Amino acid sequence: WIDATQRGALWAFVGPILIIILINLFFLVMCVRALILYQRRKAKEHGEKKPGFKIFKKTVLGTVTLLPLIGVTWAIGLLAVNQNTTVFAWLFTIFSTLQGAFIFVFNIIRNDKIK
Repeated sequence: WIDATQRGALWAFVGPILIIILINLFFLVMCVRALILYQRRKAKEHGEKKPGFKIFKKTVLGTVTLLPLIGVTWAIGLLAVNQNTTVFAWLFTIFSTLQGAFIFVFNIIRNDKIK
């Protein structure tokens, strides 16, 4: 749908997506760092001696929860730049549509504080 021979048209689409992905990666790194520091502090308060795996597990779960928020759909959208990648266009549409439901399930339904 974007003519790859027209570099300006291609970069008008790809450029902003790359900027969004880079900004989102920055925020993901900051969130993972905050999760690790929080879990370490919490483990020290409870007197745990080797909380390494527990911290890793909670950080991975937090990261998986954050991935849809930070733009996995944009990465898929980046791959859907021409007519030969119709599958990625469909995946982009499906993931964009289901993003709200994913956020609801992982941040509301699975949240112990809300239960």
